[in-house]
Amino acid sequence: MFIPLPPANAAGKPAGRLILFNETKLFLAIAPDGSRTLPEAAHLPLECSEHMVVGSLYGQNCGAHYWQGDTPPDTTLEALEMRIGLDALPEAERIAAGRAPELLFWRRKRRFCGECGAPTEPTGTDSGIVCTKCGSLYFPVLAPAVIVAVRRGDALLLAHNSRWTPGLYGLLA
Repeated sequence: MFIPLPPANAAGKPAGRLILFNETKLFLAIAPDGSRTLPEAAHLPLECSEHMVVGSLYGQNCGAHYWQGDTPPDTTLEALEMRIGLDALPEAERIAAGRAPELLFWRRKRRFCGECGAPTEPTGTDSGIVCTKCGSLYFPVLAPAVIVAVRRGDALLLAHNSRWTPGLYGLLA
């Protein structure tokens, strides 16, 4: 089960799983049975300057790290297109990996306080950040979307983006 609140000791590299991704790919480990899973953070040679803990998974911290390259940092990892990678994961890992890119992007864009301009830092107890000078608290904004199923009889209207892998389609949102 994925618990989407960072634990109080959120600083540093997590002991558990790591959601490693770039703009279009998710980097996954291949388990002995052939299934795909999030890699163990301890086994990856990463500098974690852009790392954050996004929650708890399997009783350990679950971190997110944006990787600059298209090649995985370790030869045991497989680079999959984001949507295909998410579909290959168990449910708890899929929820964590789906949430992580948005949280990391939000954190990168909120490095400074909107009130006084001072640097911000993680609160350490939840997904928020706090201003180091004035103490203002900021939390990720929820942006709900509506998924629409347009049907005509048994036919369903699907959308395709030219940047997606050929053969992938999605519902309209």
